[in-house]
Amino acid sequence: MKEKDDFALVPRAPRSLEKAEPCAKRVLSSMVADTLALAHAKVVVQSVSALQPGAGSVGEKWYEEGQRCLYGWGVPRDCKAGAKWLRMAAEQNHAGAQYELGDCYECGRGVVEDRAEAANWYRKAAEQNHTEAQIELGGCYDYGRGVEKDHAEAVKWFRKAAEQNNADAQFQLGFCYAYGQGVEEDYVEAVKWYRKAAEQNHEIAQVCLGLCYAEGKGVE
Repeated sequence: MKEKDDFALVPRAPRSLEKAEPCAKRVLSSMVADTLALAHAKVVVQSVSALQPGAGSVGEKWYEEGQRCLYGWGVPRDCKAGAKWLRMAAEQNHAGAQYELGDCYECGRGVVEDRAEAANWYRKAAEQNHTEAQIELGGCYDYGRGVEKDHAEAVKWFRKAAEQNNADAQFQLGFCYAYGQGVEEDYVEAVKWYRKAAEQNHEIAQVCLGLCYAEGKGVE
């Protein structure tokens, strides 16, 4: 494998995966999809059981009603009604609702797809230290979804979530250091963040950390 292809297996579709070997591409693409789906499901389950920052009791009730409608928990699924309740809670400064409403706008669930509006709501939640919103906002800047592409700004939000011990953010931050996106290329720093995520059983970070050792990037 060439020097510049060391991290070709890292799943940053579509750019990095274009260089991956066909078999590895299929495997890692599947890993990414499964990881993101499980992460989102975990966030949804956890957010129902706890009050979010800035949320009063009324906002929490609206948030929970929005979740029920959006995912069909005990009621017929109605994404439009779900988005309505989430907006009411989000306007009460409920961080979880702001994050979910952002996701609705990004995916066009119950509302017309609008990535600029998605980034707006992600930002409101991210500023309340909602880790998943910080990751999504970082992704918006990383790829220019709803905002002007800005890798340095992406790193800023990935770092905020990574410092709250979010494994996905730690992996993303490690990747930024490995490729010099938004920061100076620094494999030692990349290894540091890959390791933090890998120790939380983040499978893709484990692969990347293994590649670092195999190629002597940032480690012996």
